[in-house]
Amino acid sequence: MDGNLSGSSDYGLPRRWITTLLFSLAGVFAVLLFVSASDKGTIAFCSLGFAILAAFWPLVEKIDNLKIGPTGVELTKKVDEANAKADDAANKAYGAVATITRFVFNSMPQPTFRNLQKIASGHFGRFKMSGGFREQLCNLRDSGYISTNNISIGNIPSEGDDLSEFVYCTELGNEFIVQRLAAEAAAAQQSLV
Repeated sequence: MDGNLSGSSDYGLPRRWITTLLFSLAGVFAVLLFVSASDKGTIAFCSLGFAILAAFWPLVEKIDNLKIGPTGVELTKKVDEANAKADDAANKAYGAVATITRFVFNSMPQPTFRNLQKIASGHFGRFKMSGGFREQLCNLRDSGYISTNNISIGNIPSEGDDLSEFVYCTELGNEFIVQRLAAEAAAAQQSLV
């Protein structure tokens, strides 16, 4: 054949036959639209669809242009590479967050953390206020983890029956406790693996 659009063939079928078939299907559905009692909207949609497809069919140079072909394999490889890079970046980000989390939570010594937990319980119990303990309470207050009941930390008596009469755990302090315990549990689980 001569290579013009109307005479070229795709896989053995001349393009004009395909165009004729599409127009014929559009005509069949158009006739069904008038003679059928069933869903006229669907029939009209099919008729219009085949008519549009038949009208634009000659504009398609070759069916190969509509297929994925070998370039699709290349695109799949590129998508797989991009996914692998994204997974690697996510793993690095997770590792960075884990490291930062470990540093943040480990910045509070275990004895201070235990005292914060006791304050959060609402029943700290008996206490003796040493200089180091008073400084620990000041650090917890300055970090926003505890607050006082209308008294400065310097005015808390040197000993008493329950420190919870003077200080309480803030929302941030409670959140810190929950997050640190979760991080410790995750680290313990990770070390088992």
